[in-house]
Amino acid sequence: MKSSHLLSLCLILIYQNTSLAFINVEEVRNAKKEGTTREITISISGKAGNTDTKDYLVESILYTRNTQKEYLALIAYEYGESQQIEDANNLNLHLRHSFALSPHLFQEVYGQYQTNKFTRLSFRGLLGTGVRFPILSSEKLYFYLGAGAFYSSETLEERVGTTDDGTLEIGRGNFYIAAARPIGERTLISGSVYFQPNFRSVHDHRVHGQTTFKFNVEKNFSLSLFYKVAHDNEPPELVKTTDSQYGTKLHYIF
Repeated sequence: MKSSHLLSLCLILIYQNTSLAFINVEEVRNAKKEGTTREITISISGKAGNTDTKDYLVESILYTRNTQKEYLALIAYEYGESQQIEDANNLNLHLRHSFALSPHLFQEVYGQYQTNKFTRLSFRGLLGTGVRFPILSSEKLYFYLGAGAFYSSETLEERVGTTDDGTLEIGRGNFYIAAARPIGERTLISGSVYFQPNFRSVHDHRVHGQTTFKFNVEKNFSLSLFYKVAHDNEPPELVKTTDSQYGTKLHYIF
């Protein structure tokens, strides 16, 4: 792998599904060449019979980079049903720009929009920035550290029995460690852990982790397996503190 590819290895913060707020995008960026790439990701799952469930996820990514700059735009929508009752409905949009401050230091600026019906989130908008740098960078193993902060505005819907509806503006730190290990030319294993404390109260913090196994089936198609967990130490009322998810995705790159 070329050195320019190693320098561009990083994680992207995005909100993607019903309860888990961040995903690992090592799998999106690590294998990309310089230039512009478009990717569509589809995940469909379901059960029929004694249990009737459906879940659909569609993501669209536009990504361009060279040795000094990167641009990324992502939109994702998820919808799910259980026993013919809606249990997932969320929309996410993420924009990001990264640029080199030095050969081993990158700065990132990003913005995000999210809605999530089943965590009472009618609106979340955030702006953030941060830096990332390598701890270890070789052809067999990469470790990166990141540090930064973001400002967010979140509006919670009112539900029966809740008292925390309304809009909250808050600043959070954003610290993470990311790792990736290529196996041959077709396979990549990657993972990340994020820690996001509230600047006003360290007790109010969020932790997100994910690991992904991605395999290139053909030139334009890949399959990935993932597991992720998210913990919010002070979630909205009626929302659980910890969620986990695992699944598969099909990627079409063009």
